[in-house]
Amino acid sequence: MHLNNVSECVREYMASKRFTIHVAEPELVRPEKPTPCEFKYLSNIDNQLGLRNHIPFAHIYRLQKGGSSADPVRLVRRALSRALVYYYPLAGRLRHTENEKLVVECTGEGVLFREADADATIEQLKQTRIGFVPPFPQWDRLLVDDVYGSFSVTDSPLLRMQVTRFACGGFVLAYSFNHCVCDAAGALQFITAVAELARNPHLPNPSLIPVWSRESLIPGSPPSISFSHPEYENPKPNKIYHPSDFHTHMQSSLFLPQAAVSAIKTLAGASASFDAVAALFWRSRARALGLGNTDIARFLFPVDTRYLQGISPLPKCYYGAAVVFPCVSVPVEELSQQPISYAASKIAMTKQLASQPEYRSSVIDYLEVYQGKVGFRGGKEAFVISDQSKLRFTDVDFGWGRAVYGGPGRARTGNEPGMVAAVVSHRLENGEEGLLLIFTMTNEALDSFHNEVLETVAAAIEVEGKNKIQSRGISSGKASAVKSAL
Repeated sequence: MHLNNVSECVREYMASKRFTIHVAEPELVRPEKPTPCEFKYLSNIDNQLGLRNHIPFAHIYRLQKGGSSADPVRLVRRALSRALVYYYPLAGRLRHTENEKLVVECTGEGVLFREADADATIEQLKQTRIGFVPPFPQWDRLLVDDVYGSFSVTDSPLLRMQVTRFACGGFVLAYSFNHCVCDAAGALQFITAVAELARNPHLPNPSLIPVWSRESLIPGSPPSISFSHPEYENPKPNKIYHPSDFHTHMQSSLFLPQAAVSAIKTLAGASASFDAVAALFWRSRARALGLGNTDIARFLFPVDTRYLQGISPLPKCYYGAAVVFPCVSVPVEELSQQPISYAASKIAMTKQLASQPEYRSSVIDYLEVYQGKVGFRGGKEAFVISDQSKLRFTDVDFGWGRAVYGGPGRARTGNEPGMVAAVVSHRLENGEEGLLLIFTMTNEALDSFHNEVLETVAAAIEVEGKNKIQSRGISSGKASAVKSAL
């Protein structure tokens, strides 16, 4: 069973969804009240070269019966200004200091904001089979100030936001955060506060008051590196990419229904869905790209250390980067030829290593010793998947109810084209839930990648066996539907 011309389908979809978006001039939204003028320390995790980029998100809302009829631009702009009183470092700018480190200068200059209007309905953003998922038509008009790669990191707004009204009464909120000031969990915390203040204009403050507390992640004195960190081994300088380089890879999304996720977990012998699905995507990508058998494939995945047992807890409402990036390295030949249980077991073992109490401290101390000299080792042999499946961006409510989509606005994140993908939870409009991979791939490899995934899922469903499938309430017809849904 094969998917034919996936790349052509993506092109046809994007081309068929042309409409006009009128975008206003940018403005700076400042904190509603005066805020402290000071410099804020960034931790070594915030400061690392691999996070000197931007992370974009999108929330899509329909006009719902009983929902707000107010102007979303006015509500969001006002709530944003109020939230910045509490998140005032976000209204500042990153500055260079000695030893290649960055700090936040709290200047109160504000964040970039635009309003826009589209002569279309929200439904025109929807893909036929899997609903509202990236790539979104006209994304570069839905977030005009989006930034690719490592450009505009310092001396520039730390947040760029746009609210686009649609003719049907729905709207799209799109924004891009400087990754040095927050990770995905931190971005969700902030936008949740903005939504709360938009929904309740008379609320005196957000219900959860943020803390900076980057000093909770200061290095040891002297630094003590107690683990190896292959994620940072970089014998040659990282290539600097131009923003246009990120458009040489096609954006795509691939939805795995929950039945497919379950089958892959069984095939991989994995206890965690992420371990199994990541193994599937990692191996499929290596095969699709035709990586050389003598190459070493590297897989990195962020692990949020906020809530790991045994690790010194961070303060509640901490919104800085708190992720470490453990790395699995295996020969391409082994990754390609071994069953996915091989890759899944490697990922699980590495995740367990990164969950040990001293691992985060070792990362911080390693970056202290080598700060400015190491970044994530790239090249097409390297692949990163950010697991955002537990982050409920879709639940953020500005008064219009639950979003029809909430999560990454696009792929093409990170410092290198094609290197970073994200896995998020996704629900089809018929209520079926599953996991969505948001990624970029070369045009030549996209069809092959989809076919690799599909064939492995089909094999996984067969391995489960008819009786096991039926015992889970999945008929043979549903099994066929699972295969065709990919």
